[in-house]
Amino acid sequence: MIYDGARLTSVTTTGAVAGEISWEHDSALRLTEERLDGTHSVTFTYDDDDLLLQAGALTFQRDPTTGVSVRPSPGRPGQRLRSTSAVRRE
Repeated sequence: MIYDGARLTSVTTTGAVAGEISWEHDSALRLTEERLDGTHSVTFTYDDDDLLLQAGALTFQRDPTTGVSVRPSPGRPGQRLRSTSAVRRE
């Protein structure tokens, strides 16, 4: 594991599932990119209120009054998300 201060920036695994996962953050400490083995990446973009707008190909449409994500795109029409307050890596 590699850290930048207290922030985890990279993990390397061995065994049956070997590889490296790394994360980039902006000056506001928001996740901006997640990379697998330095080649496959997902980028994250945010609005002026620090709400997630895009994660890779997934774009979030937000209610202009509440900021709640009303439908991810690409997504099914009428599909609603329960919460978009955080992106979790599991």
